[in-house]
Amino acid sequence: CQHVLGIVKLKNFISCRRWNPSGVKFQSVNCDKNRRCGIAKNKKIAIVLFDEAEVLDFAGPFEIFSVTGRRKIGKPFEVFTVAEKETIRARNNLIITPTYTFDSAPVTEIFLVPGGGGYYADGTPFGSRREMDNAVMINWVKNQHAKSELTLSVCTGALILAKAGLLNNLQA
Repeated sequence: CQHVLGIVKLKNFISCRRWNPSGVKFQSVNCDKNRRCGIAKNKKIAIVLFDEAEVLDFAGPFEIFSVTGRRKIGKPFEVFTVAEKETIRARNNLIITPTYTFDSAPVTEIFLVPGGGGYYADGTPFGSRREMDNAVMINWVKNQHAKSELTLSVCTGALILAKAGLLNNLQA
């Protein structure tokens, strides 16, 4: 990389900060181990939604990832929501329209499964406790995990990852 200001090693790539030859601003570039560089793209982050998801578990990470990189250090993330259906009723009846459905979502580098859920008085599961037995959710999580760099969960979202077999042989 020419005019390199900083280098961070990430898997098989090196992320560099380089001065834009036009002199206007810095650019983030990805370089391979031989220092062949190109402009870095914004990483896509999908936040999975489902009925009765805990609002803080998805809204907090959405907010943090959305503002990351906006202080002229690094590239911001492209954050969006994804769900099995077109309308989600989160905890306390917050109605959400996801950006994408599972069928239309792009491949992402990172995805996050929030928590929220439990059992009603009659023993019926809701939220993550129901979704951990939802074959469509589990298959989407497995497929997305195979294509992503990083899989994250918040609280009982880990139950969904566990049911998908993604936590086997891992220690907490």
